[in-house]
Amino acid sequence: MIRPARETQELSNEEFAKAYEPADIEVRNYLKEELLYNFYARYLATYFNHDAIWEDSNLDYELKDAKMDLSTVMECTKVDLDKLNSILEKKHSLRITSANPIRIEEIQWQLNQSYFSKNFSIPTSKTTDILYKVVKEIFFIPVSDSILLT
Repeated sequence: MIRPARETQELSNEEFAKAYEPADIEVRNYLKEELLYNFYARYLATYFNHDAIWEDSNLDYELKDAKMDLSTVMECTKVDLDKLNSILEKKHSLRITSANPIRIEEIQWQLNQSYFSKNFSIPTSKTTDILYKVVKEIFFIPVSDSILLT
């Protein structure tokens, strides 16, 4: 939801914090738990695999360097609005309709019944067995026999 601008001017600091802080906490937790640690791990793995970590280095230095790299990329990267909208649509069912002033709308999804019934069928036991073997042999991931449809 996007609040009317006049509401912001009428809100007390406490009311503003009550509206803003839960979103701020959620985003910061996501950044820390999902993005930051994955980035640090990728950074360390990449530099390790390229023999670019020296024995006299330390973890604090490497993580500070990773933060600087991340900061530089964030400051220098122009946002691709088409890519952003694509992610918003797929993951959050939202679409930016205007950048300035910002306007975001919810997308309502509906299954195209006629397309689905014409193009897809329920897999038989034989096709699920084949699929099971392909997943097991090609992707090398553990798959429980209990997922097979009979």
